[in-house]
Formats: sequence, structure tokens, C-alpha cells
Amino acid sequence: MAAILEIIAYVLAAIALTVVALVALCATAVFQPAQGATSDTVLAERMEIAVGPSALLVAGLVAFVAALSYGGRIAARLSSRRRLVILVAYVLVVQVLWIGALDFTNPQYPDSVMLSRGAAELVNGHAEAFTPDYCAAEGALGYQAACAGQDQLMKGNLFNYLSWYPFQSGAMLWFALVYTVFGAQNFMAFQLISSLAITGVAVILCRFAHLMGLDQKAEAVLQLLIGMCFPLLMFSVFVYTNAVGLAFTLLAALLLLECLRAGTIRSRLFLLLGSCVSAAIGVMVKNTFNILVLAMLIVLVLEAVRFRRWWLLGAGVVGYVLVLKSTVLPVMVMERLTGQSFGPGMPTLSWIAMGVQSKDGVLPGWWQSDALNVYLDTGGDYTAQQQHAIGSIQSAWSSAIADPVSAFGFIGRKLSTEWAEPTFETVLYSGLGIRAHAGNGLARSLLAEPGRTTVNVYGDIMQSAVYVFALIAIVGLVAASSAHASVSQTKEKDKEGESGTAAALFLAIGFLGGFCCYVFWEAKSIYTLPFYILLLPFAARGLSLAPGWVRNLTMFRSRHRKVSGR
Repeated sequence: MAAILEIIAYVLAAIALTVVALVALCATAVFQPAQGATSDTVLAERMEIAVGPSALLVAGLVAFVAALSYGGRIAARLSSRRRLVILVAYVLVVQVLWIGALDFTNPQYPDSVMLSRGAAELVNGHAEAFTPDYCAAEGALGYQAACAGQDQLMKGNLFNYLSWYPFQSGAMLWFALVYTVFGAQNFMAFQLISSLAITGVAVILCRFAHLMGLDQKAEAVLQLLIGMCFPLLMFSVFVYTNAVGLAFTLLAALLLLECLRAGTIRSRLFLLLGSCVSAAIGVMVKNTFNILVLAMLIVLVLEAVRFRRWWLLGAGVVGYVLVLKSTVLPVMVMERLTGQSFGPGMPTLSWIAMGVQSKDGVLPGWWQSDALNVYLDTGGDYTAQQQHAIGSIQSAWSSAIADPVSAFGFIGRKLSTEWAEPTFETVLYSGLGIRAHAGNGLARSLLAEPGRTTVNVYGDIMQSAVYVFALIAIVGLVAASSAHASVSQTKEKDKEGESGTAAALFLAIGFLGGFCCYVFWEAKSIYTLPFYILLLPFAARGLSLAPGWVRNLTMFRSRHRKVSGR
């Protein structure tokens, strides 16, 4: 049964990835400059979607794959340890250079601004800043005033902000922890910590590849892909908790895989506990990664049932369910520190309602203020908000049934803005902030034209290659799993084989979960970046499998011609 469910998971992941690959090959979404901005490096959440694969994309794919294959052969001559050391140094240095080149004095992303303000007030012991009627002096900590007569949607009041989004409590506490050590509003320190997290992600991906059984060349190709993935290397400049949350959650997944291959019960319990603690930190600072915790839970259940490890099944299910529930802890801590009660916030369905709506002037399924307006109109009544969201979802569903062509177009455009945007929004966030040296240097050369177009073209080529070759690898896993399912399984199995299966399964289910979530959820391309990163080991495997597939296809066609000639 577990083997059949594994095959189903790979098949569903292959279907999802086929959709994403077709979208990326047939469309490219590019952010446009913000109107009225003082700098041409500032982009807005407006996109142009170019339809149809261009000759440049096709030629670029051929050149990219050829260069990557050649580079993989060269890099494979180095020892695994040396390649890993070089990769770690490279990833860290490139991130530090980019952080230094941007030299943010103040990020302008609204959530980053609010989280930073709240953290600074916590560090300074100003609990009164979290009261409903608090109004800071103009310009204090960069506040936008939210006093009497001001629009409540201006995110200037911390009580309002946490009443809307209580799940941001964990992120605010992470900001406060960083500011306690390095000083309030120390954005560069925050970014440098995020760069360490991304470096950790690179190392974890390499370990996943090893557990999956990738050969030396495929591992070398993966390391090249990581080094060439500029959205990953730019991720750390985003003054938010995405990078840290991803690192802790992937570390939790790695500890689970090591748990499955450990030789003693004591080791397995210790590793499982470490996995649960790391996962809890990950989801508390960024609850989006509940998706990956669910993937870990599914892998644990399938592997424990397959090998009849019932005690591990029981302990793991309890542990990961507690992890999923742990997101309430930061809210409780914030309420205790501030003496306030923030309430339940906006219902989950509000984000799904946003994700299925098309509104003039807003990208399909992206953020718009209707959900906050409903919160204000209902006085924060959770049930009333939920009923409104259900009505919006039902209306969108009825419209889709009545006009399926328009609905298909909406989904296609939404997927394009999420999965076929070459920078995954990292270029937008790199330009969205006040910088000490905005007029020149490396940052301007890449964020302004013509450098920005070059970045988009290259990103489009690599993104398409990753999707195509990851799909090849997952199709190969479907075939391999189908073959293995017909072979009787014993209770004991080679540890490397077990962890290899679990590693690939986690990555596939994790990607599938991200895809399914953001078909319906409020959209941003930076939300899908972590799930794109999960595809890199598959892409490396696909690149190593592709030459063999081509040879087999050539031999088959040659034999077919000979038979036909007779």
C-alpha cells in the first residue's frame, strides 16, 4: 500500500511539474518599473506577460544545458569535500557582496517595516506602542501615522497590524531577537544572518542529493545549479523571515531522513526530537512552511508503515502534529509581552478568496485590500469574515463554471506570475528600499536597465531548464517506483536505499504541496521560490539521466528503421 501511495505522489508531482514547465516555456512574466519612482531600480507589482517560447529561450536552453553538462564533468574531478567547501565559500561571499552593494538603510516592504518597528519597540521596552490608540511622533522609527482621521489601512499602528495578522508574531519575535544582539533596526545584521541560513540551505540540498544516490557528476551539476541560481543568492536581502524559516524547516527534514537511516532506537528518537524542534522554529518564524512539515509527516507515515516501525509512526505523528500547533506560541508570547489580546485575525479562507479573484489594477490572485476592508467593516468578527470569504470563493467558482475559458486564462496568468517570473521577486525586493549608495555600483548595474533585462533573460533560461530536467527525473522515479512495487519488500532494507527513497519523496511532495497551495492561495512569486529550490536536486538528476534517454531513443529508432526496412 505504501509503495502504491508513493507512486501516486510521484505521478501527481509529475503532473504539477508538467503544468509548471509548460507555463514557463510558453510564458514569461516580467515586473515593470514603478510609476513615479525616483529611481529606475524600483519595480512595482505590475507585470507584462510575454507569450510563446522565443528563439532566444530555445537557443539559451541548448547553450545552458551544454555548459552545465561540461561544467559538471570538470567539477566532478574534484573531491566531494573540496566541491562542498568551494560552494559554501562562494554562496556566502556572493551574498555578502550583494548585501554590501545594496547597503539598505531602510527596507520599504510594508510587512518588513511593521515587523521591524514592532521588534524595535519590544527591544526598547515600549509596550505602550502596541495599544490600539497609540500614535508615534511623525517619523519616529519610520512610522506612517495612523492617528485620528488617518486611513486605518495605512500600516502604522502595531495593534491593528497584529490584530489583522497575529501569525506575524513569530516573525516579529525573530526580528526582536536579532535586534537584541545587534541593535535595533540593524538591517545588515538581519540580512547577514539570512545569508548564513541560505548557505545552510545549499549544504542541506547537497546532502539531500547524496541521500538520493546522485553520482559524482550529478552532485557536481547540483552544486553548479545552486551557484547559478541568483534568486537563491539574492533571497537573503529580503528583510523578512523566509530564508531563516526555510533553513530550519529543511534542516528538520534532513534530520528526519537521518532518523530513518539511523541504526538504533536511541539515535532515531534523538534525531526525531531534533527534527520536531527545528521544524517548530521554522513554522513559528514563517508559518508558510507548514506545507513542508506536512510533507515530512506524509514521508514519515509511508516509511514507518512500509517497514512496520509502529513506535516511530506514533512518536512522529504526535511530534509533527505538535509542530503544526506550535504557531500559537508566538502569539501567546506577544500578547503577554504587550498586555494586549489581538484576537483570531483574518480567517484562512480570506487568503484563498484573494487567490481566486481577479480585480482591475491587481495581478491575478495577488494581494488586494478587500480582505482588510471586510475586517474593518465587520469589526473583526471572525465568523462574518469567513462567510464573506466563502461567498467570494463561491462567486469565483460560479463564474468559472459559467465561463471556463476565462477561468482557464485566469489560472494560466496566475501561474505565470508565480512560476514563470524569472527572478522570483528577488530583484523587486532588492530595489525596494532606501540605500546608502543608490546611484552607482554593482546593485545599479543589475537592477537598472539594461542589466535588469539580462538578468531576466538568464533567469528565464535557467528556470525553464530546471523545470524540464526535474520533470525528467520525476518521470524516471515513477518508472523506478513502479518497477520496485512489483518486487516483494522485506522488513529490513538497505539504509542508503531507504533514506534515498525518503529524500526524493519529501522533495516531490514538498513541491506538490507548494504548487497546490498557490493555485488557490494569495499569490506572490517569492512565495513559490522555496518550492522551486526543492526541484534543484531533481534537475541535476534529470541532466544526468537525459543523455542515456537520448541514446536509448536513438537506438530504438535505429532498430525500428531496420525492422521496417525488412
